[in-house]
Amino acid sequence: MAAPSFLNSEEVERLSDMLLSENSNDLEIGFQILKAHPYAVQQVHRELLLMVHLAAHTEHAVHAKALLQTHFDAEQLQTWNNTFEVFHRYGDLYDPEDFEAQWHWFEQHEAVRGEYLSFILRKHAYVREYFSLAETIAEFYKKRLDWAQRYYDLVLTYNPDDVPTLHRLGNLERDHHHRYEEALAYYLKVLSIQPTHYYTLEAITLLYLDYLEQPQEALSWIQRALEAYPQDEHLLVWLADVYMTPSSLQDFEQGETILNDIIARNPYNTAAWTIYGNHLWITKKAIDRAEQVYNKGLQHNPNSYNLLGNLAELHERVYGDADKARALYLKSFSIYKDDPYHLGNFIRMLVVQLRDLEGARSYYQHLRTLFFGRIQRQAEWNPQQWKGIQEAERLLLEQFPELNAQP
Repeated sequence: MAAPSFLNSEEVERLSDMLLSENSNDLEIGFQILKAHPYAVQQVHRELLLMVHLAAHTEHAVHAKALLQTHFDAEQLQTWNNTFEVFHRYGDLYDPEDFEAQWHWFEQHEAVRGEYLSFILRKHAYVREYFSLAETIAEFYKKRLDWAQRYYDLVLTYNPDDVPTLHRLGNLERDHHHRYEEALAYYLKVLSIQPTHYYTLEAITLLYLDYLEQPQEALSWIQRALEAYPQDEHLLVWLADVYMTPSSLQDFEQGETILNDIIARNPYNTAAWTIYGNHLWITKKAIDRAEQVYNKGLQHNPNSYNLLGNLAELHERVYGDADKARALYLKSFSIYKDDPYHLGNFIRMLVVQLRDLEGARSYYQHLRTLFFGRIQRQAEWNPQQWKGIQEAERLLLEQFPELNAQP
């Protein structure tokens, strides 16, 4: 019997390049080589495993799986399947409880990822799978944003100019780490690559408006965005928001005109109704008009959790009607429960005003899952609201010490 035919190192490298190619013809040639040299499957098993698990829904993945099954025993195949199982599960993870139950798959993969990294970094499609992992973690499991960061960094190792990744990292720095200089550096890197990148121009506007509270800087950035997208309704809402901030009172009427024009054209624009009502209430102290705007907005957009939550806050803070506020908050949460701003205000009302600590407990636990652990101040919470939320948290942790152990 002839000795098994193994390829030499140069031949293996060429075969590896073919199996990691984005070109379908190269892949076909690679499979033909493996057909002629079947024992070479052992020499390129890592490339085939990546094909099976990171390109799972392709014809080539099916072929690669069949080759591995021919050359390795069931125990070894199961070990590899466990190693890559995370790529078959992460798309079904949408809340912290899911992640808690499935996190061991992430850990199993991370323990051996280094063994495959040089191969992963040779194929764009595989790198994008790690981008998707990072996106899922960042959206639904903020307890482990460090893992999202490492997968975003992997993408940048492949391509330091990857715009979606740079933008996401800017958002992480801004929204979760509150490192604003670092966020701006990421955003400016994006604009050095794509000067009219829509979401980054918007993000810098909001960074200056809501986080750094520098409306003049925000105005210059939103104007720059509108030069690129002059008719964009969403950007026009932010322009109005900038004009109507307390430090820009001389332009309030201009912002009001912009919002009225938008609402006339598109009464379903919830952002326009929300911003309009907010500034009538907070900036102009025109409470009755603000309430009218919120209610008119809800006539067109009855499922707007923002309008419902803001109206709830108005009834609590201005009218002192906690029962009405509670009903509106609960309706808002029935539509969308993951809004930290309104959750925090609701918890503050329950604990500080109504002393309903038991009623606030589950809402507080849910709010904690939206952060790394302890609640962090959001840009939307003014100092008075944040002080109340901190007081509510203190009282809850005193009443329920076991909550201190919550991650």
